[in-house]
Amino acid sequence: MINSRKNPAKAGSLHLKSLAKLSMFSAIGNKVGLRTLFADQSFQKIPQEKVEEVLLEVHLFAGFPATIDAFIEFRKFKPRQARVKRISGIDNRQDRLRRGKRLCQQVYHINFNRLISRMDDLHPELAKWIIEDGYGRVLSRSGLTTLDREFVAIAALAVLGWERQLESHIRGAINIGAKQAHLLSLFGVISPYISKRRIRTMRAVVNCEEMA
Repeated sequence: MINSRKNPAKAGSLHLKSLAKLSMFSAIGNKVGLRTLFADQSFQKIPQEKVEEVLLEVHLFAGFPATIDAFIEFRKFKPRQARVKRISGIDNRQDRLRRGKRLCQQVYHINFNRLISRMDDLHPELAKWIIEDGYGRVLSRSGLTTLDREFVAIAALAVLGWERQLESHIRGAINIGAKQAHLLSLFGVISPYISKRRIRTMRAVVNCEEMA
């Protein structure tokens, strides 16, 4: 089953702050930030699997070069585990499509059909890749909750400046159970690295969704 509402990152927790910083530093290639984070004793308490899942997810927003460079920095602190856990059946295309569609529907809720129609209009392959690869191959992996993965997406998109997708993932986080306190705490971690205008936009999305 897709892990969505279970064990969300708590507002103001080390877990939430660490996920956000890891996502941001990886996305923009901040090697000094990554090294400082990896060397921090508090960060080292986070399970290795969670760290690796964040780095894998970041490639969806910042590309393979960002994920590869972040892994290179991480391996200086943590060698690869002998046995890497894999999701059973995740390499089966039909399974990926099923998982991906189910998860994307949870995240986009009533906007799911509009999203897929819009992507199909732009190019038919986009809709397929988003469902099969984005959601079916990456975002439905175990290791992080779905809510944690939305926080990772929000942090990366905010620092990269992709505002259209950023707003969509803020709404997606709310759709799967994020509370205002979760998001405002996350924004507090992100705010030193982005413009005040962007933070105001992010807060406005939360306020609009809370009133809906």
